[in-house]
Amino acid sequence: MSGASLPVVTRLASLQEAFVVASVLRSAGIAAEVFDAQWGQNQWASQMALGGFRVVVPSDCLTDGADILRELGKETMASDDAIAGCVLPVWKKWLAAALILLIG
Repeated sequence: MSGASLPVVTRLASLQEAFVVASVLRSAGIAAEVFDAQWGQNQWASQMALGGFRVVVPSDCLTDGADILRELGKETMASDDAIAGCVLPVWKKWLAAALILLIG
């Protein structure tokens, strides 16, 4: 039995956004899933340090999923700079990691 590959099609800062993106991909016929949803709700600071919530798709649907999200971005946002603003800066990841170490 060969293992299925589930590459990350996007990462999002909020769980709600990740579920919306996954549902958009599912409506297009792509089996998308949100990874670490339950864990990320309980360990939110750790999840932010890891780069947000991952939306994954089967490897044979990665290109189609990326194309759908790119088209969705063109319809809803003015430019790719707005999409880049959704990614957490490195300093926020380090801050979240430091808080985890200090608080426990």
